Amino acid sequence: MARTRRPAVFLLLHLASGIAMAREPELRAYIVPGLVLFHLVGIRRGRAPLPVIQGEGNSPLPLRTGGYGLCEAKAAPAAPSPFSSGAPRGFGWLSLAAGGSFLALGWFAAVRAEPADPARLGLAVGDGALYRFEGMAAEPIREVKPEGRRPGRTLFDLVARSVETRDGTRAFPARLRVSVGGDLPPPSPGDEVRVLGRLERVRTSGNEGEFDLARELAARGVCGIVEVPDRALISPSGAPTSTPERWSSALRRRAREGVARHFRGRERQILVRVTIGPWEEMDPEVAAAFRDSGTSHLLAVSGLHVSVLVALFWCAVRTARLPRLPASVLLALLVAGYALVVGLAPSVLRAAGVAIFALVAHRVGRPVDALQLLAVVATLHLLFSPLDLWDAGFQLSYAATVGVLWAAGELRRRRPAGPTPLALLGESLRQRVLRAARRWLLESAVISGAAWLATAPLAAFHFGTFAPVAILANLILVPLFVLVLWGGVLFHLAALAGLDSLAGVIALPLGAALSLGAWLTILFAALPGAGMAVGSPGVAGTGLLLAALLLPVLTGPGRRRLVAGAASLAILLGAILLGAKGGGDAPEVVFLDVGNGGATVLHLPGGRTALYDAGSADRLDVGRTVVERYLRCRGVTSLDTVFVSHGDLDHWSGLPYLLETYRPARLVTTARVLERAPALATIAESAGTRVVVAGLGDRFDLGSGVEALVLGPAPGPALSDNDHSLVILVSWQGRRVLLTGDIEAPGIADLLARGVPRAEVLVLPHHGEGLPGLEELLAATRPRIAVSPARRGWTDEGTREVCRAAGAALLVTGEDGAVRVRFAPAGLEARAYRNVRRRP
Repeated sequence: MARTRRPAVFLLLHLASGIAMAREPELRAYIVPGLVLFHLVGIRRGRAPLPVIQGEGNSPLPLRTGGYGLCEAKAAPAAPSPFSSGAPRGFGWLSLAAGGSFLALGWFAAVRAEPADPARLGLAVGDGALYRFEGMAAEPIREVKPEGRRPGRTLFDLVARSVETRDGTRAFPARLRVSVGGDLPPPSPGDEVRVLGRLERVRTSGNEGEFDLARELAARGVCGIVEVPDRALISPSGAPTSTPERWSSALRRRAREGVARHFRGRERQILVRVTIGPWEEMDPEVAAAFRDSGTSHLLAVSGLHVSVLVALFWCAVRTARLPRLPASVLLALLVAGYALVVGLAPSVLRAAGVAIFALVAHRVGRPVDALQLLAVVATLHLLFSPLDLWDAGFQLSYAATVGVLWAAGELRRRRPAGPTPLALLGESLRQRVLRAARRWLLESAVISGAAWLATAPLAAFHFGTFAPVAILANLILVPLFVLVLWGGVLFHLAALAGLDSLAGVIALPLGAALSLGAWLTILFAALPGAGMAVGSPGVAGTGLLLAALLLPVLTGPGRRRLVAGAASLAILLGAILLGAKGGGDAPEVVFLDVGNGGATVLHLPGGRTALYDAGSADRLDVGRTVVERYLRCRGVTSLDTVFVSHGDLDHWSGLPYLLETYRPARLVTTARVLERAPALATIAESAGTRVVVAGLGDRFDLGSGVEALVLGPAPGPALSDNDHSLVILVSWQGRRVLLTGDIEAPGIADLLARGVPRAEVLVLPHHGEGLPGLEELLAATRPRIAVSPARRGWTDEGTREVCRAAGAALLVTGEDGAVRVRFAPAGLEARAYRNVRRRP
């Protein structure tokens, strides 16, 4: 055994710390003390503040643990500590200086990577002004289907060179995301185009747990969105530019056409995802099954996919008896080309970088320190793309790889000696097969469990989910998908070579394997321990959980490591399972940002949850993309009561999905809603949900002292559908929230005529539109907080002035993000999601 140090890990730690502190100032309170403690412990113990790991110096594997540098011919002896008397003079302070330099380098790289603000470049953002941009189309290029009132559109990136304004044409070196309305044949990478449109700012996500488009675009260097209303406003500006991205796009298009000729439905979607990358929309049911079973990594091209590709072509070049140098160069070029074709996602860059470095090491005949190599690749990745540090794929990919490497090293170190040749002579073939199968099952389960444990805190942080079933699912699905990958590579080679008959023959068993994989994934997703919504532990909690996982790594071998591993597992399971966010000691009302629509979540003491509306005019799948993600992030696993205000689609478009997923105990609405949307009652009954028709004056006990009183609609002459909204007053210990639906002037007048009590929180009727009677409603309810559930720009200045005059703080969900109001005996606590996340 050789104790080895890995300086690349040490430098990577400081580089990542610098990036994190530059991007998220609130993390400085955790990172600075952590780094200081890290170095103080190193000085106090007389050891280098560099990660130390036990490795096997004489491992026969090309990728092995052990080694001082990136590559080495033999195991290095233990080096003296920088702070011990045997170390070279000044080496400890040199180590500190190197760490500080990489900390500053990370900070500088993060600041430099921030996309330029178009306003600083002299362009007005969001004021409707038209600009003509000229540049080159680039990936990603994709078509978006029509959704709700939003028409279909085409998205692509534009590497702009110039912009034409009223004052003339000038240079504008920036990357923009172009959104084109209508059915536009998507451009190809390298096409030179002119684009006439309005420049809009990239908005951050408005809800907890929602996909953050702004962060993804910032990582790609996109500084703004160009809204182009019609395809006629895009025209070619010159001959296409030949780029590697253009070649890879053409090859990917041909590969997808080959898949479409032989596969349909979910089999086609899975094959494209597994072999070509995220260029195909997934069936929501199948995508949710992969997520809940903890096997989503199989759909993301990563180390497994690259290793299968390298192994297949390595067998081919060895069969062709190519010399070592041409074979290594050919494989390195193949890996680089494959990364371009599937897209340069963080997991692809990691896998391709490790594979190319390993091939170089193999060429020079040196074994590789796998952890050191991984740190070198991650360091280079973050230097060129520092904002990827916040990408969930980046974090999960590297965490899983570290877990696999550690488990593989432990298994190799603890592997018992095999039977002697004499003992093998006495074994039957059946005994040998059983012994090999037991070893394979044990080692596969350990490696699968290590990868899952390493990623569990991050999965809980990003998605609010916890899936212990992933250990079993990966044990079965990974070997199956290895076969799918082998078959997929052979299929693509035959299809691209024009051998369509051979491709059809390969497609038969490949389609069966894909169908089996989809069926098994759905089966695992339905088992206990799949897709458990536990809530996000937050940044500090995730950091502590990851630190707990280091306990078995930092302890010595033997019984102490087993005890540390058991303690680490207990901490992880206990913190995630027992720390799920249920109801607190006071109700909390959350008004989600769904554009023009409505989705209000009521978190009640005791862990119960109720919902008032869930729909949007801007996107029909708001139940899946916004409400469910938020509920998972908060650890909500069930809904008790769902209220539906009225029959407009923008208030219930997301409910069918939520009813089928959460199966609430009761659905409360009006008779007119059931007449206008009979599908709601059908879906509710199939989900086992009791449908209750509410009337004026009805009271609904929501639990823990929280009550919902129906204030409208009143029986009598037929009002409009909007004025027939279900108006409820939610109260707890004398504090009230008034939810008004979409009532307009007649509905407001009717409500005021019957008398309305005071409410600390008022949801402005009809998305905050300036309506007659709004001033009187504010005077009657005297709210401290007024919430307008509307998209940006919908709430006019007149409404804002009326709220100011009434002394109510106005929050618009489309501008401020989700609004959280917590009731407490001492008073209201309100905050908006975008205001909390906004950096100084």
